[in-house]
Amino acid sequence: MQLVQGIELAARRRHYLVTVTLVGNGHEKVKETVDQLIQNRPVGCIILDVERSSLLHSFAGYIAQSLPTVIVDEADLASGSLLIGAYEGGYQITKYLLRLGHKTVFHVSIPENGNKYTRSLGWRRALEEAGAPIEEPLPCTWDFRKAEQIGRYLCSFPEITAIFAGNDEVAAGVIRGILLEGKKVPEDVSVAGFDGNPIGEVTVPSITTWRQNFQGIGAKAVERLAHWPDSDDQPEANGSKSGKGDDRAHKAGEEEEPDLDQLQQSRAMGDEQISSRLMIRESTAPPRSGHGR
Repeated sequence: MQLVQGIELAARRRHYLVTVTLVGNGHEKVKETVDQLIQNRPVGCIILDVERSSLLHSFAGYIAQSLPTVIVDEADLASGSLLIGAYEGGYQITKYLLRLGHKTVFHVSIPENGNKYTRSLGWRRALEEAGAPIEEPLPCTWDFRKAEQIGRYLCSFPEITAIFAGNDEVAAGVIRGILLEGKKVPEDVSVAGFDGNPIGEVTVPSITTWRQNFQGIGAKAVERLAHWPDSDDQPEANGSKSGKGDDRAHKAGEEEEPDLDQLQQSRAMGDEQISSRLMIRESTAPPRSGHGR
């Protein structure tokens, strides 16, 4: 919803009217929806595909044949997607915990739906660069009660002093599980979350997190459309971009390894990182002397 709000506010400043459409299930249903939208000759199309539906992704190239198209996701850097910064956040949080003195960082992961440049990938890359031990992530659902069970379970491993949870709700559940087992956060175990959910400000302790500027990302998507090369704000609907679109559609269906070197270059350029930042709160601290691996 914050992405949509950012799009709406930026569009109003440019006197654009925003139409939000949810695509249905099934190839024919999605194609019917897309064709109806194209017939209305909009200025452009922003695809919010954060969960990376393979079906929706397969239509990105088809839409781009007729309209300037921006994809907001974590999947396909080569196609010019506007990344939501999950990889960067996972990388920076892990680096921060290591700088505090923790020998390694355990990860409680969330479902990632086939995304490539994920917070889990950032976590792993930071540990690899530091030469720190890497334990396989412990997967969690969206249910905070499952996270609580995981927090209880992790307390049986005294060598674990730092945990990076996939989002703030999971972090809150993990913290509750740790506290119920009689341990303290952050004195015994530091716990960091992700997303900047307001819940993290009112928990006890408050949760260190990576806050993503979703409104800023939505506004950036509108700016990309407004400054589209050779765009007169009334794009042709005659398929003049068909070659490029077909290629993008082909790539969207392929499973490729993440190109981390290319991602590092984009990070250095700063184009995709839109005011996202580490929020340091009460749930993280240096490990006690003699703790950790």
